[in-house]
Amino acid sequence: MRIVVVAFVLSFKVCLCQVAQIIPLEVRFENPIPQNGSFPATIRWYDTPTGGSVLHEERTILVVEAGSTTLYCGKSIPLPARVIRGGQRWVGITIDGESERNPRVAIVPT
Repeated sequence: MRIVVVAFVLSFKVCLCQVAQIIPLEVRFENPIPQNGSFPATIRWYDTPTGGSVLHEERTILVVEAGSTTLYCGKSIPLPARVIRGGQRWVGITIDGESERNPRVAIVPT
């Protein structure tokens, strides 16, 4: 019985660490993106609102409904600790190979 409890506690801690690295972001797009549909997208994390170096990048499919979507950053490629704990960050979104949308989305640590 004691071994089962220890195994449960260890697996629970592992799950918490993995969940903490996925950050959901609700995003509302303005024109010219169609209001509904699925679109290939690239999500990039930066430490500056413009320019700067890419700290993390992943590709995903955005499912847009009524101009809104939820991005699950870190779902396909886990976010490195340096990105999560490094202070204020900005997320750039490129949809279907177009130029990166402006402005970048500011992520403020709480």
